[in-house]
Amino acid sequence: MGNKEIPIFRGFLPVDKKTLPREALAGLTLAVISIPEVMGYTKISGTPIVTGIYTILFPMLIYAIFGSSKHLVVAADSATAAIMAQALIPLAAQNSPQYMSLAGLLALMVGALLLICRLVRLGFISNFLSRTVLAGFLTGVGIQVLLQQIGGMLGIGTDGGAIQQFITTISQITKMNGYALGLSAFTVIVILVPGWFAKKLPWLAKLPWALVAIIGTSLAGSLMNLKSLGVSFEGAVPGGLPHFALPGITFANVSALLATAVTIVVVIITQSAATSTAYANRYGEAFNENQDLLALGCANIAAGLSGAFVVNGSPTKTEISDSAGSRSQVGNIVAVAFVAVLLLFFTGPLQYMPTPTLCAIVFVIGLRLINFKNMKRIYSLKRSEFTLALLTASVVVTVGAAQGIIFAMALALLQHVRRSYKPNNSLMLLQKRGDQTIWTWQPVASQAQTLPGLVVYHFAASLYYANARVFGEEVTALAGNIPGLHCLLLDFSAIADVDFTGGEMITEVCRKLLGKNISVRCARIENHVMQQLTAYGFIDVVKPENIHSHIEAAMAQFEAAENGRG
Repeated sequence: MGNKEIPIFRGFLPVDKKTLPREALAGLTLAVISIPEVMGYTKISGTPIVTGIYTILFPMLIYAIFGSSKHLVVAADSATAAIMAQALIPLAAQNSPQYMSLAGLLALMVGALLLICRLVRLGFISNFLSRTVLAGFLTGVGIQVLLQQIGGMLGIGTDGGAIQQFITTISQITKMNGYALGLSAFTVIVILVPGWFAKKLPWLAKLPWALVAIIGTSLAGSLMNLKSLGVSFEGAVPGGLPHFALPGITFANVSALLATAVTIVVVIITQSAATSTAYANRYGEAFNENQDLLALGCANIAAGLSGAFVVNGSPTKTEISDSAGSRSQVGNIVAVAFVAVLLLFFTGPLQYMPTPTLCAIVFVIGLRLINFKNMKRIYSLKRSEFTLALLTASVVVTVGAAQGIIFAMALALLQHVRRSYKPNNSLMLLQKRGDQTIWTWQPVASQAQTLPGLVVYHFAASLYYANARVFGEEVTALAGNIPGLHCLLLDFSAIADVDFTGGEMITEVCRKLLGKNISVRCARIENHVMQQLTAYGFIDVVKPENIHSHIEAAMAQFEAAENGRG
């Protein structure tokens, strides 16, 4: 593939020297805020703390080079981390070399699948998860994350799934460590409370409050010797840049992780595309979802080779970068440089970070994933879609994130089939409103005639095997129940495709109408639908002279025929 087909550096070229100071400051802000966040994600992924920091090194750099979005930040993500952990926990002990090897293998598999998706241009997969489904999925992940962290915040050790961990915590609540609770409460307050005043004091939102909490609790932990009082600490974090190595690859492990890899790929494509599109629209910029498949694939391969785990386009980090003033990938490059310096020279102080602090940071992350405002809006506007979102969230919490996303996609497709199986068809009428005459739609059951002897029937979906029977039954009922019906005018404006079964049905029904001396006329047929209908023999039955570009012309022909009849 040539450079024209796979352009690089689109995320930050051309570089504007005037904006470099602003981009550099935004990059530093992104790094300072993201480091505690990605360290927190390791509590979800079940990997060592340093692996979270690794995700904002080479993976972020690779995306900056190959990505098409000027804004998307690629690093560890709570949703994909949760899916990964659920798949790996039954296979190996968390933090063990085998676990990390499987995490690296999964990242490589995800990267390879994303590259395959790029080759066959499957960027359109992002359209298969609606905003409703995503809201439900992220809500479920948020609840799952919350339940998993409560035990650690209280100093209670737990294992198993989210619900099991929560039940264990409740059953052992008397073993709670008061110092752990104090550290957790302090962390949550420090992170959340400034946001309550952000509208009046916008600068508060730009400060790295998670980092402030880490520094404060780490100082308290070391000065008060909280370790001797039962508070656990994360321990030493290895310094230096990650070493590149190929994880162990076996057929058994690939088979065991394939379904999880596919699920993660769907989540990555959907979430990354949604985030990139939102910011591209905000700034009127171009965005190529297939180009991003290449960048995301390479970023995950870099993660798998450098001791990290799967990475994804992060909505939260992208918003952090944007609100800090970054308008290109230059800010992300600066963040990468800052992280490299941290790994080389400043990992020592991280050993003093209390585990309850990290659990509290992840707790807040989970809380923010639950978009109560968005769920309330869905509930008020579309109850059926709210039910879909709620079911998705429930499956994520009770069964798992991977199953939740698959369930959501299947349910969304079934909902689409249900709508197209029995579309809201209607009869069209002309009504006067003031000085204007406009088209209105009435239920088919009304049997309303547009003109005496004329019914305009609007079929509201493509005609295919699942809904062809509905078409046949409704048209036959109209012909049998409306006295004096002389003509059925079919409005094809919503019919984008007609399959073989649909073609056979519409041809057969119209042949029966003609046998009853009810003429058939058609209007607003798209060119490719016309070709299909011609192949099915429908046009030969109806006759070309009864095909019209718009409804008014068909009505005029009907009136002329009626006058001639009179």
